[in-house]
Amino acid sequence: MDWVGIAIKETFEGIARQQKLNAELEAERLSGLQDQHEDDGLCTCGEPLDACPDAYEHLSGGAWWK
Repeated sequence: MDWVGIAIKETFEGIARQQKLNAELEAERLSGLQDQHEDDGLCTCGEPLDACPDAYEHLSGGAWWK
């Protein structure tokens, strides 16, 4: 058996699983932060939503429609 090959394969698979998990956790964390700001009436930049001229852009991640 190619133990080195198996070890390398399992290592890379483990790294890929961990990276996917980290990305999912980061997305969940960022979503929670955005919800927290919205609940407090604050923009993600820290200003009150109604006082920040760029609130929509800040909260939508830069997406806007013309």
